[in-house]
This record gives sequence, C-alpha cells and structure tokens, in this order.
Amino acid sequence: MITFPLRAALSYMLFSNPNSSTGDLMRIRKRILIALCGLAASAGAVHAQVIIHAGPPPAVIVERPGPALHAGWVWIPGYYRWNGMRYVWVPGRWVNPPRRGDVWIPARWVPRGGGYVYVAGYWR
Repeated sequence: MITFPLRAALSYMLFSNPNSSTGDLMRIRKRILIALCGLAASAGAVHAQVIIHAGPPPAVIVERPGPALHAGWVWIPGYYRWNGMRYVWVPGRWVNPPRRGDVWIPARWVPRGGGYVYVAGYWR
C-alpha cells in the first residue's frame, strides 16, 4: 500500500508538466525509476531494527492508573526505552483510541540476535 505523501509525490513527479509531449517517454521512465528507488529505500528503513546488547530490560514496573480522564479512554501501560546508554522507564498514560473498540497491544522487548529488539505498541 502506498501512503498518501508518497502517492502525492509520485503523481507530482509523473504528471507535473502538462506541456510535455507524449513522445517524452524517457523522461517519464526516469521519473518512475527514481520514484521506485525512493520507495524501495523507504521500505527498508521501516523495518530497520536496533539490537541492544546490554542485557535484558529490567522487570516492568506495575503501575496503578487512576480513573480514566474521559469515558472510553484506554490505559497504555508504561515501558522501558533505550536512550543509548541504559533503559529508561516511560510511564503509562490514558489515551483516546483512534476508533471505538480498538485494543492497545503493549510495547515489548523481544530477544533477537544475541540481544533485545524493541517492538512498539500498536492499536488493533
């Protein structure tokens, strides 16, 4: 699936010059090739992972959230993030879900490659 900014960029690159002749096939091919290279490069960056070799993160802190600020809000529990030198606790918070009935899947650290990889939380 192509995201909106990428789709807009592709449209601009391919169709931005309304005065071009139909015989300008090489220019269009070049623009398509550049767009596809950009797409391939950005797809790799999305799946990049940083493996932390500093041992496992500390045990998760059990938080006791107060009442929700508004009806329908969901508690997102805290998690440890890596700041480049050590694990730092990020406290949980109440948030308004993007759609009614969405469920928050919490962030977690997964053992991989002799270290740990952070998997961000997400809505399902």
